[in-house]
Amino acid sequence: MIALDAATVAALREHRTRQLDERIAMGEAWGNELDLVFTQGGRDATPSARLSEGFERHVIAAKLPKLNLHGLRPTHATLALRAGVHPKVVSERLGHASVAFTLDGIHGRAPRHARDSRRGSRSARARAGLEVG
Repeated sequence: MIALDAATVAALREHRTRQLDERIAMGEAWGNELDLVFTQGGRDATPSARLSEGFERHVIAAKLPKLNLHGLRPTHATLALRAGVHPKVVSERLGHASVAFTLDGIHGRAPRHARDSRRGSRSARARAGLEVG
């Protein structure tokens, strides 16, 4: 199960309602036997390039740093960890077998996060009166 905020759930329900209306209107021509979320004309899966282009437009409109669909999972994990979500919770959300796997993956993909973490560790050691080197 994936935890979603109320606005996302509402948007998905609205999309599903439009899809059901489209299915009724198309009758026998409806070809989405796999019950896909993103289709074109109710038949085929929406090409990934089209989804990526639409996503990119939204990222630009929201004035966010460059991000692609593939980067959403590690970005979510990094932001959740920075917000103080326990690593075990983040690992479970991502469906990872272990917290170590999650943290190793984030470290490899988010050097800034790792740098910030090192700075935080250094600062904590300094506050504790330990040697900082």
